[in-house]
Amino acid sequence: MDPARRAALTASMRRLADGDRSAMPELVRAVTPPVRALCERMLGTSASPTADVSDVVQEVVIDLFRRAPDFDRDGDALAWALTIAAWHCRTERRRRGRARTSPLELEPAAPHVEAEDALDDRRLVTALEQACAGLSDKDREVLEAIVAGAPLDAALRKRKERMIVRLRRLLLGDAS
Repeated sequence: MDPARRAALTASMRRLADGDRSAMPELVRAVTPPVRALCERMLGTSASPTADVSDVVQEVVIDLFRRAPDFDRDGDALAWALTIAAWHCRTERRRRGRARTSPLELEPAAPHVEAEDALDDRRLVTALEQACAGLSDKDREVLEAIVAGAPLDAALRKRKERMIVRLRRLLLGDAS
């Protein structure tokens, strides 16, 4: 970014920090291209890199607006925005690393797997399907929310704990 545009970006950020919300569109137009470029470099490829990058850029813009009063008036707005963007990218990469596939999704048996192992896998899936069929509609909703990766609030976490106990009983045939 050339020095004049960088100075204009910093002036827009100062105006926003002073409470002038009309500076926001100008700030978004100026900061989006460099933030997007940084996010694309940091996030690399994924299942849907464009969606991930767009989401992170949007989070950065929202964070800039929310944190505008914290902006150091003597600082450089581009450096500040890119620092926030880098933090969001690192957070997204950690989130990707923690993402897990559903425990109900079993990969197809590899060709070298013994027939007995494949049969055991099929029996396990069948037992799990039967146990899930024995769950209440509310329990199945909780299970679907977990599989979909929905955020778990306190009530949903408690329902999840109870659902797991009931599912364990159904799987193990435990009547207690």
